[in-house]
Amino acid sequence: MLFDYFLREFEQQIGFSSGTFSYDGQGVKTATEVISENSTTYQTRSSYLTQVELFLNQLVNVILEVASVGQFFLMVNLDGLVM
Repeated sequence: MLFDYFLREFEQQIGFSSGTFSYDGQGVKTATEVISENSTTYQTRSSYLTQVELFLNQLVNVILEVASVGQFFLMVNLDGLVM
């Protein structure tokens, strides 16, 4: 099926284990089973979470630094004059 092909290609391109987005009909699995069967997917997910957390921390720090410098927040009226 064409849809399955694209799902498998997507899995491979983003670094997930083969079969991550397919249903095998075996029913519900525990998180431990999923982690043990799909260690690549779990490692990829963990890596993404770490990277996102680092990025968000850095973003918040930069926002706070910029906010502490008053000269960046000058008011400009519609005529383009700095107030």
